[in-house]
Amino acid sequence: MGRISRSDYISMVARMGGKKAAVELLRAAPSADLELETVAAGDEIESLHKPMLAWCGLYGVLPIYVRPDLPTTNCTGQFDFPLLHNGFSCAVEFKTTKKLKIGVSADQKLWQERAESCGVKCLITDSFKEATTFAIEHLHITIE
Repeated sequence: MGRISRSDYISMVARMGGKKAAVELLRAAPSADLELETVAAGDEIESLHKPMLAWCGLYGVLPIYVRPDLPTTNCTGQFDFPLLHNGFSCAVEFKTTKKLKIGVSADQKLWQERAESCGVKCLITDSFKEATTFAIEHLHITIE
């Protein structure tokens, strides 16, 4: 039997009704796969997307998520995580540390401009912690 990642384990704990335990796992430090200083090119989904999906499930946040490993029918340039919660919204685009230095594509820049013109705050980051802090602030989430 293979090992599961920490983010998959947190998702499993949350699905089984252990929200409090899952929250504690997310808050626990140090966490090699959730608090990375830098994220390597092939690790974006494992190290950032999966933990973010687990976090959204824990706090009742609706992510408009498109798997980057499959063809999409959404608009070109959409950020990885447009997020909705109790009438508030924000968007997070994860980039690996290497890609963060290069920046977003022209399509993503246009999507960001359109979203921000509608009042949607946007963040581009390579940090799970920065993304969740941003989401908590802009989605007005109360942490128990």
